[in-house]
Amino acid sequence: MKNTLWFCLLVTLPCCAQADWVQVSTTQQEYSVYVDAASVTANGDFRKVSVLFDMPKPESLPGLKHSFSSYKVLAEINCKEIEFRKLATAFFTGHMAQGEIVIDDKEAESTWKSVPPGSVGSRFVTYACAERELGLSALP
Repeated sequence: MKNTLWFCLLVTLPCCAQADWVQVSTTQQEYSVYVDAASVTANGDFRKVSVLFDMPKPESLPGLKHSFSSYKVLAEINCKEIEFRKLATAFFTGHMAQGEIVIDDKEAESTWKSVPPGSVGSRFVTYACAERELGLSALP
């Protein structure tokens, strides 16, 4: 039930409030990764945060009728263990989580994954964990 509520907030908030997207990485594949600074919430060593992956050109997945240009993940992060898990994922036809939703996975993978140093995941984990502890961004 909690995941469903978080997913509803993840998908509907862009229409009601402007996200505060902060770019935390650009990959070798040229997609950009953003964290919604306003979405970071803390509970002890744990954080919840919206992460946006914006592609330079539309991509597709096997069995999917429409291509997507961005996707947004609601992630839970364990700052102490440096790991995360996806709580919900939504794929959009447009850039920056705009356009039609082509996939909405309210029950995204729930297993914890460790975050390798230097990975894209390490960038948003570092940002989310430092943002709440220090009250400032860990990344420029």
